[in-house]
Amino acid sequence: MCGIGGAYINHITTDFIDQLLQLMEKTGQRGQDGFGITKIGPEGRSTSLKFPGPFNRQRVTEFLLHVKKNSIILWCNRAQPLTEPPSVDERSIQPVEVEELIGVHNGVVANELELLQYVGMRTSVIDSEIPLHLIKRFGLQRAFSMCTGGYAYAYADSQNGDLVLLRNFKTLAIGSVGNNLLFASEQSFLEEVFGYTYIPHKLPPYHYAKYRLGRLIESGVVSFKTDSYLPEQDPNRVLVCAS
Repeated sequence: MCGIGGAYINHITTDFIDQLLQLMEKTGQRGQDGFGITKIGPEGRSTSLKFPGPFNRQRVTEFLLHVKKNSIILWCNRAQPLTEPPSVDERSIQPVEVEELIGVHNGVVANELELLQYVGMRTSVIDSEIPLHLIKRFGLQRAFSMCTGGYAYAYADSQNGDLVLLRNFKTLAIGSVGNNLLFASEQSFLEEVFGYTYIPHKLPPYHYAKYRLGRLIESGVVSFKTDSYLPEQDPNRVLVCAS
């Protein structure tokens, strides 16, 4: 269970940057094993900071110095899956990047091995990268119809400045504070940090929303693969699910 968040910044103030840092601390409640953040400037240039361990306010504050108006910020507080060996490799920390697409993901691509045939050069060692390859090859709708597992996914296109948010049954909250667009894994995080200034946007399960310059330009239903990989019923087996 990772904590993800991000913002499209139309208006920069010292108070707003401080609130963003508070929001990163909140999403850190969902992951303490690594932190990564990417900022995409209005000219399309992206810069990232990644490190093992929990969110570090001082390091991220320095990273956000000189952030520009009309920038996109994406971050992820990583929770190391128990099925993976401990790692301090930056390639295991989101955001993930495939050419102009940069994404963050809470969930799992359960059929990762099946989808590797459609993937070119890997830039990370985690399944969160797979959807970006599929989006580039097949487009948003078909890409996620090929994946199994739970998703809350966000990705930015550094070429055109689009920010796309989507989910199936995983939680992902979107809202605005003044002219700035924000999202986070849980709505309570946004409400606790921004209070009455936070105006929520709707993102129903199995839907996507595309924003440009912080404004909604497209939304709709996205189909997800629903193949079941549950084992046959066995009275001696206990199935444990986590989200």
